[in-house]
Amino acid sequence: EMEKAPRRYESWLPTVINSIGVAAYELKRFDVAIERFETTLRRAQAANDAPNEADIFQNLCETAFHKGDFEASKTSCERGRQINETLKRRDRLVENHYWTARSLQSLKNADEDSALLELDKALGHAEAAFSRDKDELESWRKRISSARAGKPEDVDRVGERAEKLGEETRGPKTKAEFKDLFQFLQED
Repeated sequence: EMEKAPRRYESWLPTVINSIGVAAYELKRFDVAIERFETTLRRAQAANDAPNEADIFQNLCETAFHKGDFEASKTSCERGRQINETLKRRDRLVENHYWTARSLQSLKNADEDSALLELDKALGHAEAAFSRDKDELESWRKRISSARAGKPEDVDRVGERAEKLGEETRGPKTKAEFKDLFQFLQED
């Protein structure tokens, strides 16, 4: 199947590898996550998949931030931002500017003035991107306001997911059926 339509899988494979990176991120295995995201990035670049490339840069940005490598975080955010500006993806620009600001605030020699400018840009993009989604807009306003005050309230999504999973496992269990990648591809 892959031989018949190779272009179809050029974007599919980076998505699979990216998912492995997300799983490693959620387990707080940031080095493994970064390695997978970098592999995915090379594949997305080879396939000229700019939207995927920008999203992977954002994954690298947030992973490096949580690892404590704020310089790498800032660099990845800026690279993703450049692509998202070209593609005019305002919703993604909110995240790019927000995480650039958070990285600037967290550097050893914090650049608070530049961070505040980035937060202003994030808010401007949020207002435009989420004008029809009041809940999402309000959520971003709150996050940006907290970050401006020096008290970011970034929810630990890993902890939140683990807590939700704990609640879900209390119910009846179903038997999982596992397939390897080759079996999955044969069925596709």
